[in-house]
Order: sequence, then C-alpha cells, then structure tokens
Amino acid sequence: MIAVSRESFLIISGNGDVIESDDNVMAIGSGGPYALAAARAMVRYSDLTATEIARESVRIASEICIYTNDHIAVEEIDLEEGAVGTETEGTDLKSSPRDKIRK
Repeated sequence: MIAVSRESFLIISGNGDVIESDDNVMAIGSGGPYALAAARAMVRYSDLTATEIARESVRIASEICIYTNDHIAVEEIDLEEGAVGTETEGTDLKSSPRDKIRK
C-alpha cells in the first residue's frame, strides 16, 4: 500500500515494513517495477504532470506485465477544496493485444 500525506509518502509492505523512496517515485504490484522505471524516466525527461505520469506509467506496465490491466482509475484530491475527482480510462480487455498472448 502507498500512504500519502502533504509532507511525504511511504510504502507499507504486507509484512508491515515502512519504506521511503529515495527519489519521490513509487510503484507497487506485479507491474510495479515496470511502472516505476517508466515513471522515473518521465519525471527526469518530460514536463508531464504527476497525474499524467501515473497514468502513462501504468499503461506502459500493462503492455509489459500480463498481470497488469489497462483499466486505469486515477483519483486526485484537490488540497485547496478537499474535493476528490476520479478519471477512469482503458480498453475492453476482450480487444486487448494481451488477450492474444493468453490464448
């Protein structure tokens, strides 16, 4: 689980270990290493927003890891107003190129 506050964010492992990032980029799950690598590259070499980086990192992970799907829901908290917004996007898994691999 990734826990976030205004000051920091941490990974809390299934064993209860608390892990802090060295470069303020984190990812979890089966596609986590792929998403992490993609996010680090985008942070270093693009002007994308945090939301765009998160979405694109998961999309890239879903192209590599068969256990990561491309149905992406991003929830943002507006710290000024306390509002939560959700955006969901993705393709139908039946038409996903990964389905060809599974058959």
